[in-house]
Amino acid sequence: MTGQLEAPKRLLDRAEALAAQAREAKLAARKRLEEANRALLEGMPDAAAYGAALTECGPWLDEESAGMIGMMQASAQVRSNALATAFAMATGLYSQPQEVRREVVAETAAVPELPREVWSAASSGQASTVAIRAGREADWARIVRLGDRWDSIHAAAQLLRETGQFQGQLAFPGGCPTAIGIQFLNWQPVAADGLETVRRLLVPLRLRATIDRGWRPGLWLAADHAPAAEADAKRKRGLFAALGAGKSTAGKSPAPVNEFA
Repeated sequence: MTGQLEAPKRLLDRAEALAAQAREAKLAARKRLEEANRALLEGMPDAAAYGAALTECGPWLDEESAGMIGMMQASAQVRSNALATAFAMATGLYSQPQEVRREVVAETAAVPELPREVWSAASSGQASTVAIRAGREADWARIVRLGDRWDSIHAAAQLLRETGQFQGQLAFPGGCPTAIGIQFLNWQPVAADGLETVRRLLVPLRLRATIDRGWRPGLWLAADHAPAAEADAKRKRGLFAALGAGKSTAGKSPAPVNEFA
């Protein structure tokens, strides 16, 4: 799937590069103008040299300058082309990252529990060292690789969602926030926790942490949440019914049992 999205991804990369180059040019122009003004005050350049500096800096000094306008318009157009390309591919492709994410989650869950010291490490380098000393370097490398793959698939899916083809499938039931519902089927504890605990972990460990917490990570749409919401509602109704039955028989003698019936 990521190979099929290579063309729009290249366009997006080009759009980002153009915007970054424009920002760098503006910073360089401001620095060049400051240097020219400072030199002018010190009596070093002549009028011709100062004019040349102004001409050089002029297209990049602010957002309304010709150079900045041209570069940012080009970036916006290239990005629009990327989205248009992805738009034509979106509906048929979205099921592919969903399947890959299921595979990534299953593989991550299958990695044996890492040593406690890995989880408390202050950096990925320190975690890697701990894993190596424990003879678990292969498992750590696998966790890192799967985390990178998870992020890559999420980026591809985000590109597909930006086409607007899935707006109707991003209204999750029960008041589930879209940003959470996309990633977690068991979203209530995620919303309550705010992901802050998981975000404090090293990046490679975050996916495994969400699996261990029972958040059911994946790549979900509203249609995926509906069956889970209905199952949860049925479970709650059954629980309330059981509690009600318990209250109705409280203090009463149990009915006699007919052993011969």
